[in-house]
Amino acid sequence: MITPARLGDVRLVRLARRLGMLTQFSNQLADAVAAAARSVVQVNGGRRPVSGLVYASDVVLTTMRGVGQHEHVPVRRDDGQVVQGDLAGWDPATQLAVLRAPGLGLSPIVRADAEARVGHLALAIARSWSNAVTATAGSAGSPSSIRSIFSKCSRPS
Repeated sequence: MITPARLGDVRLVRLARRLGMLTQFSNQLADAVAAAARSVVQVNGGRRPVSGLVYASDVVLTTMRGVGQHEHVPVRRDDGQVVQGDLAGWDPATQLAVLRAPGLGLSPIVRADAEARVGHLALAIARSWSNAVTATAGSAGSPSSIRSIFSKCSRPS
């Protein structure tokens, strides 16, 4: 078998190493999505379902677009089980809503240990209309808005 090292081409050896690092990085991203997916739910109180995050035990953080004009909305888990979510409060400035969903029984999303910085890689994980997990990656744009959102949503005790 002919390998880049046998050919003596240092450029091919470097490329092979980079591809290995990219594959490893890609696997780590997929692992992160899989780890977070159970804490991402579907909320359907509006015309279309939206995603929500299990923020604390039986507490979901979502958008008012997903709640609509309702005080009680269905919350669908990753396994398809549906529980009732009750609107506990919302913030008009961010359009974020907090739902209490007794019996949801899912682990809260794990927050990062470090503050987000502009340019950091960010993963967006959601549930599609069919409740399948979707994910995309990009860079963080404004950590101050992220801090602002989470400071208004302190974890219930």
